[in-house]
Amino acid sequence: MDLLRAIKSEVMVLLEQARKEKHIGSSSEAEVDVYVESDALSDTRTTLSEHSDVLNTLFAVSKVNLIQGESASSMKPGGTWEFSRKVEKQGVSVRARQSSLAKCPRCWLHMRETEEETCRRCRDVLSSK
Repeated sequence: MDLLRAIKSEVMVLLEQARKEKHIGSSSEAEVDVYVESDALSDTRTTLSEHSDVLNTLFAVSKVNLIQGESASSMKPGGTWEFSRKVEKQGVSVRARQSSLAKCPRCWLHMRETEEETCRRCRDVLSSK
């Protein structure tokens, strides 16, 4: 859990930088790439893989992409703005950028691939009523 806290801390710094420069108003407008370098400890890779489905909730962003075997130096530009940082002594780098997902008109989270409908979560809620 110390690893996840360290990564979250770095992600929050990036999101605050994006807010300060007026790229985002809410963290849900951002997407985060977590790069796990090939020389990272196996515990690091295992922890991130085990928690990959909840990282977007932990970081309060629209989407988290877990990218194995790459480093910060291999990051390619990913949108109109981006900020990146290396997590000290973990073999992990993080990058925050504009979300590639559309905003759901019901919950306002950036979780949809297209702009024509509500997100899957909202569809599930609406269909259960």
